[in-house]
Amino acid sequence: IAVITGAISLRTTGMAFIMITLAFAQMIYFLGVSLKQYGGDDGMRLDTRSHLFPLDLNSPYQFYYLVFTLLLLVLFFTWRLVHSKYGYTLRSIKSNERRTRALGIPTNQFKLSAFVIAALIASTGGFLLANLTTYVSPSFGNWTVSGELIVMVVLGGIGTVFGGVV
Repeated sequence: IAVITGAISLRTTGMAFIMITLAFAQMIYFLGVSLKQYGGDDGMRLDTRSHLFPLDLNSPYQFYYLVFTLLLLVLFFTWRLVHSKYGYTLRSIKSNERRTRALGIPTNQFKLSAFVIAALIASTGGFLLANLTTYVSPSFGNWTVSGELIVMVVLGGIGTVFGGVV
């Protein structure tokens, strides 16, 4: 879904990019609301947490340590990504995309891969939230949740690895 959404959304910039990604989020939200076999607007209660082979996620300690370990891994991965050639290329694209493209760098591929990586991290967070609450609802995909995440990033510091955690 992220590849398709990103390929379409990344043709725009600025406010248009924000609006089109929110439009895709609302389409997915309304798809979730219309699926009555999964609870529709009421959501779906999960009987138990997921089973990841050596881990018993029903144990609060194992679940906590899984979440904490994944947080540390994601922070380390994103920190390494930002300080790699890939990260410097993304900074170059942000600074002056036209000049970066003139250097022969395929900017759309880099932006799409960053979009997909961000979606992968967000979906991991959604998986963990569903396991924490043992409940899944389309309201988790509503535009207001995106607004809350944006506020978290702005308060923590835009462009920082640890901003969202703060």
